[in-house]
Amino acid sequence: MGVKEELRSLIVWNPNIQLRQGEVCFFFSKVQYGTPHLETTTKVKPGIGLGVVVPVTKHFGLGLGKRKVKTEISTQKVWDKESCELYVMDDRIALKFKCGVMDIDLGTVTNLKVNKDALTISCGAQDHVLFMPNRDVKRFMSLFNLIVQVEKMGLDMADFVPGYNNAPNQAPVYAPTPSAPETQSNTVSDDYAKAIFLWAMGRKPATIKKRDEYPRYLYYECNIQNGPEFHKEMIEQGYLAPPSPADTISSLKVGELKEILQENGLTTTGKKADLVQSIVANVPNEKLVHLVAKNVYVLSDYGKQFLEAHDGYVQIHTHSAWQITQAEYDTEKAATPNAKFNDICWRIFNRRITQTQEISAHRNIYYNMYTLTKEEGRNKDALDLLLRVLYIDLSGSDNPAVDSYRRGWMNQSEFAERVESSILFAPAVVKEIGDLEESFSDDMLTRLYQWQLPTNLCPNTLFTDIVHSIIAGTFDEAKYKGYLATEYRNCIRK
Repeated sequence: MGVKEELRSLIVWNPNIQLRQGEVCFFFSKVQYGTPHLETTTKVKPGIGLGVVVPVTKHFGLGLGKRKVKTEISTQKVWDKESCELYVMDDRIALKFKCGVMDIDLGTVTNLKVNKDALTISCGAQDHVLFMPNRDVKRFMSLFNLIVQVEKMGLDMADFVPGYNNAPNQAPVYAPTPSAPETQSNTVSDDYAKAIFLWAMGRKPATIKKRDEYPRYLYYECNIQNGPEFHKEMIEQGYLAPPSPADTISSLKVGELKEILQENGLTTTGKKADLVQSIVANVPNEKLVHLVAKNVYVLSDYGKQFLEAHDGYVQIHTHSAWQITQAEYDTEKAATPNAKFNDICWRIFNRRITQTQEISAHRNIYYNMYTLTKEEGRNKDALDLLLRVLYIDLSGSDNPAVDSYRRGWMNQSEFAERVESSILFAPAVVKEIGDLEESFSDDMLTRLYQWQLPTNLCPNTLFTDIVHSIIAGTFDEAKYKGYLATEYRNCIRK
């Protein structure tokens, strides 16, 4: 098998990450990102030797029984591990954490160190240590060597772009997707960095921490290289201030609140908010001052006003799965300054759909739109969008076996053998459709079938049967995979 064929066989279809224009994913693994710190331990061991003892008698003297004490102090490296997903494209490595994505440009990689269960990617003076199964370490190294070969051979990665368009009654015509808008930049402004930092560190009383104790996303999402220094700047600029007794009270646990209430002869019943309010209203500040820790800071009034004015940035951060950049958000908000966050995001999603013809990209955008409408409690609209996601998944439009067959990478017998294993039902989509059963009506399917996909190998009757079984709670994945595989084979033979 040649280098091109090997790379083609490694393509990860429909990865759970936003790809750039003309980009292909060749590797995926669930890993743990390691951050080291030194931990000192002290062990006291009995030594060997004679010592002066006081025998249990009336007389003093020398005796055996007391050994010299030996103290051993050792320092060792300990790893803090944060779970994330590793994706490898032709020119970058992406680490997808819960709160954002860290990109590593392959051109900046200076060295790779391989251990049995870990991989160290060196980029100049910075090391990224990834803990993963041994088999995935081996797969990564094999892929990296392949990419190096491709570069040496001068091959064009555009040969591997999976996007294509279908004209009516014609075979697929492969073409790159339109260029992504300039607003896709991953750079962030000072205001964005400030907003996320204040949201992370100012809502509850917090001290200035050690550099490696700040949330990792402040580094890779906000480009805050030195957490303690940035923390000091926020204090000096008035965004953070020492907490008032009321601020401290809010951060206490329920048991601690009840102790204060009991000491002051107040009732201890009610929810935490009620307990806090009772203390603030009835206990003098001078009795609470001793609770305020030193060198602790919270949002000042100025900081609260800033965070409120930049709430959209915090929303971008907390909805990182939507992959909306600050630049995209700012551009859309400038056009409609009074629009709400969700309305701005909705327009961004719609624009993305019109700017790309890749059905896999549409699929993920529709899923993001589903989560937005679900958050707003618009369950019927949410289910409409979720059915659209399932419709794309089962249509064969983005099926790797169908695409490989049409590209000539596998023959008909190979396709017939592999097609069933290439059909995937996303467990979350199936579950969420079932959870919205009360919002379902057959009119949704009638409207859905009016939508024309570039490729649709799943008959509407079969899709209807699948949806009804999900709603009824009788869905059998293995059975419907078999039915879909038969339909796919029949369509390919035509």
